Amino acid sequence: MARGRENVVRLASPIAVPATGSTASQRARAEGEERGFHPGQDGQFQVMRGLVFLAFAGLAACGSPHPLDGLDRTGTARVEGRDYRVNWNVSTAQVTRMTPEWRPAFASVARGAAIAAEQVTGCKVVPSSVSGDIAMLNMALDCTAS
Repeated sequence: MARGRENVVRLASPIAVPATGSTASQRARAEGEERGFHPGQDGQFQVMRGLVFLAFAGLAACGSPHPLDGLDRTGTARVEGRDYRVNWNVSTAQVTRMTPEWRPAFASVARGAAIAAEQVTGCKVVPSSVSGDIAMLNMALDCTAS
């Protein structure tokens, strides 16, 4: 096999030109094919653009409280090597673990989340109120004790 220039053969594909009695949609399709547009590409592009938008919208919502929860304040804290985002109001806190970690122990996450909530809010966490999972925990706050 010799090195150097490679022979490139370009094949032109014949484009069917619609008859004069064709419909407007047939003429538009033929014109689009002449410019390199193939039927079905526009629909596929619209779907992909929609999926990309949904992916970015989903990522933007990470760590955000649900609007109906009424949690109007937010803050962050780092406890025991984990980052937490705390969303709270006068009586309730919602703590989201932001540091990616493979299957951490629930007890250590709950302890860190309670400490983070106390640091950010300045209120005490009601000990028996901590519930949730390793990603997000809800808890009641006692702001009269501080």
